[in-house]
Amino acid sequence: MDEASFLARIRTRLGRMAGEPPSEREHIGAKGLLTASPMGGGDLVALFVERLTRVGGTAEAYPGLASLHRALETILDRVAPQKIGMWGGDTLQDFALAEVLRGRPVVRWGEDPREAFHDIEVGITGCLMAVADTGTLVLASGPYEGREVHLLPRVHVALVRQAEIRARLGAALPRGSDVPSALHFVSGPSGTADIAEEYANGVHGPGEVDVLVLGRKVG
Repeated sequence: MDEASFLARIRTRLGRMAGEPPSEREHIGAKGLLTASPMGGGDLVALFVERLTRVGGTAEAYPGLASLHRALETILDRVAPQKIGMWGGDTLQDFALAEVLRGRPVVRWGEDPREAFHDIEVGITGCLMAVADTGTLVLASGPYEGREVHLLPRVHVALVRQAEIRARLGAALPRGSDVPSALHFVSGPSGTADIAEEYANGVHGPGEVDVLVLGRKVG
């Protein structure tokens, strides 16, 4: 079938005539089912924690920086990394990590050479947004937000502000001119299975994902 016949067949199926302009779009942007709260406007922090845990990650909400810092210190003491990679610049300044990381081997994206991140064992990042319905982190690449920080280490620690949690994916996606060059969606640790259905953890990314939410769960 030639191109003209193929397109004519599609027009016929759509009930349109040759040369007819396309119909008006009824909706622009994410549809309601991709933005509406999956729990009727309830506690998105609690839902995010529950959904991320369900897919193999760990998550907890902390009411203030002191308790969040203690949780981060516990993770770092347990893993005892030889090198920690983290986002650079002022991307994580709200979390005031200087004292927590004092004396630990840290490299910062955008401030240290890229090669320095090839052997990091823990990566500490923020996020662009988080999706409560699926327990998903949405991460954007930028000058101080390198992909290697959350893709290369065996442990990924994400610091999330309560205000960054959205109900569904459609509400979390950037719009207009603010769309970054790359977006990554992280729903729990990396996992894969081969043709024999043998499941392996951490093959294509971190085998452990820990999310520390700065904010309160309701109830």
